[in-house]
Amino acid sequence: MRLKAYVDEDIPVSFAQALLNRGVDVVTTGGAGNKGFSDAEQLAFAAVTGASLVTHNRKDFILLHHDYLRSGRPHAGPAYRSHFLSCL
Repeated sequence: MRLKAYVDEDIPVSFAQALLNRGVDVVTTGGAGNKGFSDAEQLAFAAVTGASLVTHNRKDFILLHHDYLRSGRPHAGPAYRSHFLSCL
């Protein structure tokens, strides 16, 4: 099973390309037509597609992650740029 990443718009496109070069399935917010969506909408899109959301925005996504846990909604989790690369 290949890793799936949904790269938030605050991450450089070059990072998305680096993930692609390492065999990760990558979708960017621009590629998905989701630029300008709220953090909640970005995480919802990632959850529906089964991708981890790669972002710099820890604070807001940690709160959203806990909201998902409390409500029993599944998602592949937020992934932070530095941590995501260390997994490859």
